[in-house]
Amino acid sequence: MGYQQPQQPTVQPQSQPQYPCLYAQCQISFTRHADLQRHMNSIHNRATLDLVPCTYVDPATGRPCHRQGEFGFTRRDKMIAHMRAVHKVEVASAAEQRREG
Repeated sequence: MGYQQPQQPTVQPQSQPQYPCLYAQCQISFTRHADLQRHMNSIHNRATLDLVPCTYVDPATGRPCHRQGEFGFTRRDKMIAHMRAVHKVEVASAAEQRREG
């Protein structure tokens, strides 16, 4: 009787629970309820949100970014990504600010 290689257990993939968007015309579904809630608030209930404005002011003209008021962002992390991509400004995320203390 020789050495036998242990066999890998066969794992049946379990289907992820799906949380579909409650709006009839929206075909998006999520695997986490928290993601569905964020989607509902940021996409379908946008008027009830406190939107995050872009704080960038062009140093050459003194004009602020147009992403203010109703054109603001639904999430701070999206505003930070905008600042980095559009205005080429390095902004610390909330997690980075917590680490720096």
